[in-house]
Amino acid sequence: MRVVAVVSMLVLSGCLSTEPKEDPTRFYTLSPLTLSEKAMGGDLDVVVLRLPYYLSGRKIAIRSGEHEIEYLEFDRWAEPLDVMVGERVENLLVHEGLSGLLKIEFVRFEATAEGAVVIAAEWSFSPSGEAEKGGTFETEGTWERSASTADMVDDLDRLLDAFAESVAADLQ
Repeated sequence: MRVVAVVSMLVLSGCLSTEPKEDPTRFYTLSPLTLSEKAMGGDLDVVVLRLPYYLSGRKIAIRSGEHEIEYLEFDRWAEPLDVMVGERVENLLVHEGLSGLLKIEFVRFEATAEGAVVIAAEWSFSPSGEAEKGGTFETEGTWERSASTADMVDDLDRLLDAFAESVAADLQ
């Protein structure tokens, strides 16, 4: 009898709810590809050799200080970030007529608490039967920290597109 009274008090006071709670977790991807962008069996392979290890989890990370990372509690990548980045770059470059192996090492792929989005990478390209070529790329954009995580992901996506355009231009 005492247990029934305690449970009744908890339910009435709102401490114990029988209603399901909405999961506030949101999942993000880089820009979806259109059919015209999708690589259809091209001869280009893209391998992301390295992303900073703090980006290997699903939680989206924000650099909050020189030596500090903040993980957003309810914002997650829908897939492993290295897979999404590699597929996006491959699909952007396959239409340039490139064939061979592109290896990318990202030093930075992040947003900061100060409102910057940054990509810094080294890359090398081994065309079939030719000498390896390579380069570096670094660019920065801005995003409003008060804006949504989706806006931040869009800004990172635009920088990734700029990376692919830069690689294509360097290889022409």
